[in-house]
Amino acid sequence: MNENHGAAILKAAKQYPALKLAYHLRPLSADLLKISIHVTKDFDWNTRVHGSSEPFWLWVEDREGVEIIQWSHLLLRQSSTGLDVDFIIAIRGSQPPPSVTIRYIADRWMGAEAEIIAVFDDELTMPSLPNTHTPLLDLPFLPVADSLSSNMNRLHFRVFNGAQTQTFWPLMHTNQNILICAPASSGKSTMAMLSACQTISKGSVDSFALVVVPNRSQAKEIASLYRLSQGQTRLPIDSILFPDVLVSKRGKGIRITTSQCLLRALLYTLRSDREWLSGLKTVVCEDLQLLDAVYEYSVSLLIHETQALPVRFIGLSYCLNDPTDLAAWLHVSMQAMFSFRPRDREQSLTVSVVAFTIPHSGALFKAMSKPAYTAITEASLDENVLLFVPSRSQCQNVAGDLITQCAIDINTRGFLGQQTSAEDLQPYISRLQNPSLSDFISHGIGIFHEGVHRADMTLMLQLYLEGILRVLVAPRESCWIVPIHAGVVVVMGTQYTKMASETDRQVQGYTVQEVARMQSYAIRPSRSGAFHLFCQAEQRDTYMRFLTEGLPLESELSNSTELKTWLGEMRKAGSMADKQDMMDTLSFTYLSRRLVSNPTYYDAHSGKRGEYLSRFVDAQWPSEQVT
Repeated sequence: MNENHGAAILKAAKQYPALKLAYHLRPLSADLLKISIHVTKDFDWNTRVHGSSEPFWLWVEDREGVEIIQWSHLLLRQSSTGLDVDFIIAIRGSQPPPSVTIRYIADRWMGAEAEIIAVFDDELTMPSLPNTHTPLLDLPFLPVADSLSSNMNRLHFRVFNGAQTQTFWPLMHTNQNILICAPASSGKSTMAMLSACQTISKGSVDSFALVVVPNRSQAKEIASLYRLSQGQTRLPIDSILFPDVLVSKRGKGIRITTSQCLLRALLYTLRSDREWLSGLKTVVCEDLQLLDAVYEYSVSLLIHETQALPVRFIGLSYCLNDPTDLAAWLHVSMQAMFSFRPRDREQSLTVSVVAFTIPHSGALFKAMSKPAYTAITEASLDENVLLFVPSRSQCQNVAGDLITQCAIDINTRGFLGQQTSAEDLQPYISRLQNPSLSDFISHGIGIFHEGVHRADMTLMLQLYLEGILRVLVAPRESCWIVPIHAGVVVVMGTQYTKMASETDRQVQGYTVQEVARMQSYAIRPSRSGAFHLFCQAEQRDTYMRFLTEGLPLESELSNSTELKTWLGEMRKAGSMADKQDMMDTLSFTYLSRRLVSNPTYYDAHSGKRGEYLSRFVDAQWPSEQVT
């Protein structure tokens, strides 16, 4: 043995696969704990030894090492800087166990494994058990004609549903702030619109209502709903996406804007007065289950700036597992908080879950194509099907797999409507800008995403709405812009590949908000629907738990990379002179409420909100501007 031999052995040892694991505890509810694990490779990569990728298994097991609670399959590449994996585990009983074990093992190397102990010490504080859900009362449905004034009662329905009836009086006959957490398609946006229209109609010539939505697609959707349902009030309804327009707009009406536009408008007017807010009477916050850093900070600033004005806040959200802090943030009393459960929807919805143990890959979607085909063929022939896949690139692949299943089943018609023949489609196919779509359309399948030529997308939507095409395939990111509902919704997979860099790809899971949004497309007024979720086996219980009990909602403000920029603009405008001003502003945020209820999620200590906010301000305050 000489020095060269030793160097070769050392080099080989450094190439032996090993990982570094770091974890953070993030409680989601009284009995659910998210363990966020950051994985980095701890070995020297050699393409001749490791190839293009190195697979690992990562799991969480109980303290005794008897039961694997959750697991995940990881694929590390040479360019991978790190992977983030979230495990959500149930806490049985009133207290969490002393610890769990996080273990990994290489898929191709013997002995390449290690473990760390995640200790649940006194610093782990679980949120208290919520008792805030509102029972849906068995009330007679209010007739629209008898409940509203003549200029507002010409709606597209004749009676209010159960949730609308229960919230009608506090919305229409009081001025208190209100929070409504209800299932999709329960009519909460319509009720907020009626309340806003009534308030503005009775107000002065400069009174207006502000409707805040999380993104532009939601703004378009809400604007269409308001214009359809406003009756004979004839109030101007404007969708405003630019801050200078929002600030300069005058006169009576309803103004719909995004949280980003609102934030820019508030920052834009910091160096001038806030005269444009003097006529504000009602603020409607739509889709609060999508609360992100921009949405939270914009509404927090608005609450701060209007605290001396008679402004009413109406918060709307999908069902949440604990909306207490959300209500406190909007200054909503417990009597004015309506927190319905997902099962309180008026429509009948059948939910089925199919779990797969195959890692995210092409083989997984091949395995999913048969149950997806079965879900489509078992639906009534007069029902349309909406099928979600992880990405645009997989739309045509999945459509091709469905056509293959038709051929195996000797189904020559594919998924065409009952009264449609292949000859009937020729005039439509000849209008396609992209001829590669013709085979899919001839088998009754349409494709919807923003990468499709606008004329082709419009044509396929038209054929789908007319029942000529029965299946529409859309990627995950289009779940916010699909303009139609369906009798059957199929979600093929709940993981997608995200490009962390030009060469580093990471597998990410769908958010529960995305899955809830996809489910909402199967909910239609006065009609039943079916929702089929195909997911990884380890994700099944988590998704079903949130879809049946309500979504979690935590603040993202503490992780925002843009907060320093916003603070810099406020300091430049002179509205924030020192750190105490920043502390005062943060006291109006949703974050300040959650720090008390769920401190562990934010790496804070129980009962020490002020200390956390002080450290947070020190970290965010620009160092070159410290006085």
